[in-house]
Amino acid sequence: FGILLKQASVSADCMRKQLLIADGHNQAESELKAVHSLVEKKCDVIVLYSRMLSSEQIIALNQSIDIPLVNVGRQLPSDAGYSIAFDQKNAIKMAVDHLIDLGHRDITYIGPKPVTPTSISRSQGFTDAIKSHSHLTIDTRKLTCEFGFIEGYAAGKEFAKQKRLNTSIVAASDDIATGCIKALTEEGIHVPNDVSIISIDNDPYSAFIEPALTTVEVPIKSIMAQAMLVAQKMIEGNDSTQPEILCGQLIVRSSTRPATL
Repeated sequence: FGILLKQASVSADCMRKQLLIADGHNQAESELKAVHSLVEKKCDVIVLYSRMLSSEQIIALNQSIDIPLVNVGRQLPSDAGYSIAFDQKNAIKMAVDHLIDLGHRDITYIGPKPVTPTSISRSQGFTDAIKSHSHLTIDTRKLTCEFGFIEGYAAGKEFAKQKRLNTSIVAASDDIATGCIKALTEEGIHVPNDVSIISIDNDPYSAFIEPALTTVEVPIKSIMAQAMLVAQKMIEGNDSTQPEILCGQLIVRSSTRPATL
């Protein structure tokens, strides 16, 4: 979220526009109030990064206000306004495919309960990715933990309790993976010699931890830069831009290796 805000600020400066920020505190009602507060301030355009509003709520919101709406991070119908999103399911599939290509057939997914759009897409993406390899026998497990280093650490401790360790982990975020690696290391489990770990995000620190994280990059800066460019076009009266979805890129580092037979 911090990277999103920083890019929005940079883009607003380039556009010579003032950036107003309203926080929805991860609650649907608060997100709606935040949008309406910006409407009252007569903003030229509203860039919405919603975690809790449903598609139906965003469509109704877009139809109830007379200010152009730019939705970031969600695949939405055109009735919701312009949207630019990241293909979460494809990112998870890239992670799963990487592990399978390395010969792993025991894979644990560690991520949040499927509540927000991101957590739903990543959890379902894991299930779908495994199904796409139905010709293989793959043992899977899911461990639930929220995004965060501490949460990932606790999940790593739970993972280490298995009598027979799965040989690989798909972590729903870099911070989960980082916490998990610390926990496994404390339990005498080496990454990647004993367990390979791949995650999603490619946060700046992911290249500098030990081992450096293999991860799927989320192009956050590109998403927000494009959203702000569309916002500028809308201010100028061009609202014909089609919804967009961007894909991630696999970044192979040191936390994954071929499975040992």
